[in-house]
Amino acid sequence: MKKLAIAMMLSVSALAASAQVNYKVQTACHPQDVKHYDTERLRSSFMMEKVMAPD
Repeated sequence: MKKLAIAMMLSVSALAASAQVNYKVQTACHPQDVKHYDTERLRSSFMMEKVMAPD
């Protein structure tokens, strides 16, 4: 039984290690600065195209 549990834990850890996570770091913008942003700058600062995408 212990060998089965160890084998399962190793296989789960191997799957977790091979998973890829893509992310983009977004920082806060000052409200006074945002008032002067054009459309392109607003989109690049705030729009998240793929928030929830299927694997």
